[in-house]
Amino acid sequence: MELNRQSRLDCAKHPAAGDRIVGQMQKSIKAIVLFSIPLAFISWAVQNSSTSTAPLSRSPAQISSKAAPLTQSAKASNLETEYSSLPGAPRAKDVYRVRKKNRNEEIIISADKNTTEADQETSAVDAAYQIFRIMGNLKWLRKNIEGEAIVNRLDRSLEYLLKARFDSRHGLLSNAFTADWGDVSPIYDDQRAIYLDDKTPRVAGLYTNVLFYRAAGQLQEIYRALGQTRRAAYWEKEAAMIKKNINKYLWQKDKGFYRAHLLLRPSLASGLRDDSNIFAMGGNGLAVLYSAADEVQSARIFEVAARRQRQFELSTVAGVLLPPYPKGSFKHPAVSEEYFYQNGGQWDWFAGRFLLAEFEKGYSARAYEQLVEIANKAVTNNGLFEWHTRDGKGMGSSNYAGSAGSLAGVIFQGLYGVYLNDKDLNLKIRLRDQPGQVHLFEPATGKYVSYQYRYLEGSRTLKLTYESNASGVGQVCLLVPGNRQPGELRVDGEKKTLKRAVTGEDTYGCFVTDWKAHQLELRISDSVRQK
Repeated sequence: MELNRQSRLDCAKHPAAGDRIVGQMQKSIKAIVLFSIPLAFISWAVQNSSTSTAPLSRSPAQISSKAAPLTQSAKASNLETEYSSLPGAPRAKDVYRVRKKNRNEEIIISADKNTTEADQETSAVDAAYQIFRIMGNLKWLRKNIEGEAIVNRLDRSLEYLLKARFDSRHGLLSNAFTADWGDVSPIYDDQRAIYLDDKTPRVAGLYTNVLFYRAAGQLQEIYRALGQTRRAAYWEKEAAMIKKNINKYLWQKDKGFYRAHLLLRPSLASGLRDDSNIFAMGGNGLAVLYSAADEVQSARIFEVAARRQRQFELSTVAGVLLPPYPKGSFKHPAVSEEYFYQNGGQWDWFAGRFLLAEFEKGYSARAYEQLVEIANKAVTNNGLFEWHTRDGKGMGSSNYAGSAGSLAGVIFQGLYGVYLNDKDLNLKIRLRDQPGQVHLFEPATGKYVSYQYRYLEGSRTLKLTYESNASGVGQVCLLVPGNRQPGELRVDGEKKTLKRAVTGEDTYGCFVTDWKAHQLELRISDSVRQK
């Protein structure tokens, strides 16, 4: 992956979390980043990145990215009928070919769809939404591709799910029975496991429906920006319906978390045990992050995650299924064993988003402690691995972009609290009593933000210097250490009005500012917040 070399990140002098992930992995690091909060980040792994999803040779899907050598009989690809010979992806089609000049090679891009899942369409909407939020480019959304605007294609992708995957009885989308967000059904021990057929057990899955809820909300926001209020209202209504039914059919009040699956065809799942007590960290974390869960539900989910980590003795909170499905529940060797790969392995790809949810919902102390555990695991393994065993041994790719992106989100947005898009900039700094500094540059817009932060315990004073080339004004919120209250605020020596804000267990001092270079001091009151 070729990145803008100006997008260098003088990243995170923070000793306890940021440096443990990026600073200690290499003696000196200048991470080259394509910075797109919170999803796009290539850090330590950029030198030799991999996008493998395979646990060694046991993957349900193997993708080759090597260029195929030219032969004298090379011909143009028939996109409708020609299938590649990729091992592990028997239905993959060649969708793009190009001959590289002056080289005896041809680049071939092949594509396949694991039809067990229903998250590809919603992920496409999310990708477009991220571009829209970063750049505010409405013209791009109207761009025609083969006669149809991008925004219309996004609309059709979600409409397809409502037509092909909608279960009218429960008002939720359906997908194959898999390990939460995984792509392997339980009934086959070969590549058929990634394809939906008449024998595949079907469910209304938490993960699938949370992603649809998010994507429908994103599409309505895009339509409002385009001035198309009718379609905006339509997708807002669809999002509300899905959220309502997620909570009606999947929330388990007695257990304090959402069940991963609601069986739609029990007759096809006669050999599967009831999985309502399996805590699916991925789907539950996203339900909190995207606000399908309310404040009470969120707090209970966070507590369950911490308790299950202790109960099942995992090295971090990143276990994706606790307890895992019993051995042999899935026939495919990739997920047949307990605590292996998608069946109860540790995945920082999802743990990063779970911790981001904890930071944003007001449980920063817990999120910080769990982030340090994950950081220590990364340092011990000397890499950002695809997944980890129960005791934290790195498995799969050691330079996994999914882990890098997810951990980037929780560090830069969760811990350092940077919220930057085309229209505004806001900071919600959650470093508490830890020193930190950051300089971030967004090459797509030319915007940067820089700050240095420290807490002086002796005088109970927060000090912050900050600046950005963002226009207009924004808000800076500082998380108060020690469960105390914000006191007097001075910016460049001048007393300023401060607003106290409470989210979950966190108390902030907030104020409005422009983005010229400023220095501030916030004194912390002796009074302790009463719960």
